[in-house]
Amino acid sequence: MSRERTPPDLKWLLNERAAVAGELASIEAEVKRLSLRKEHLLRVQTALGDVYPQVAPTFPFVDAPPVKANTRYGGRGNLINLVRATLRAAHPSALDTVLLTEQLVQAFGILLGSNAERKRFRQNSVLGALRKLHARGEVERLHDFQGVPHMVGVWRWKPGTLSLAQLATQAQAYEAS
Repeated sequence: MSRERTPPDLKWLLNERAAVAGELASIEAEVKRLSLRKEHLLRVQTALGDVYPQVAPTFPFVDAPPVKANTRYGGRGNLINLVRATLRAAHPSALDTVLLTEQLVQAFGILLGSNAERKRFRQNSVLGALRKLHARGEVERLHDFQGVPHMVGVWRWKPGTLSLAQLATQAQAYEAS
């Protein structure tokens, strides 16, 4: 039994059709995801509008023009989530802010042209995220931040810290019992 060879032009045509069909499927999936995201954001926007009169009943509502927010680090909460995940993965070891900064620079592909830029990123972004996590009780400071003003900070994940989803599950279990 002899085997027929597919002509190259037909093979190319079939491959191109398959590639276009794959790209269209990807676009359809993205359109569906964006549609769901849009519905969610419209509900959040409506809820925030409903809350405004309760928070500030004496101030008239002024609709602010749209802004392009939370584009840094790929989206809202990505920096703090990566700091959280990095410290959790390193537990029980601790990480200093210099090493943590380097890991974040690598993860986000941030280009820092000088040591001054690196220091500003560490002090403004990384330490800001660490302070938020510390205020929430998720991480612990292992250095004396008041004794030596320019000392490198050392941070560690606090074991037993529950996420919001875990707290909600615990609350539902408590209510059910």
